[in-house]
Amino acid sequence: PRARRGGDYYVIDGAKTFITNGFTGNLLIVAARTSGAGSKGVSLFVLETENLPGFRVGRLLEKIGMQASDTAELFFDSVRVPADQLLGS
Repeated sequence: PRARRGGDYYVIDGAKTFITNGFTGNLLIVAARTSGAGSKGVSLFVLETENLPGFRVGRLLEKIGMQASDTAELFFDSVRVPADQLLGS
């Protein structure tokens, strides 16, 4: 996903696929592109997803191994995240 700054918050748009425990987890650390190419353009955000507007869990994905943990798609549609939820500086 991509995150753009909007005042005292970020707006995250995009999707993640094959996320372990994505179907049941409600506290995420999301890597999102905030600027140019390469690893320096990626930032981490801490998100509590319960009742978070714009966030939704997609389908539960089937896999061959590790049946004990779920794997899912996650979607971010203009999810607003307070700037203080940026992990690090």
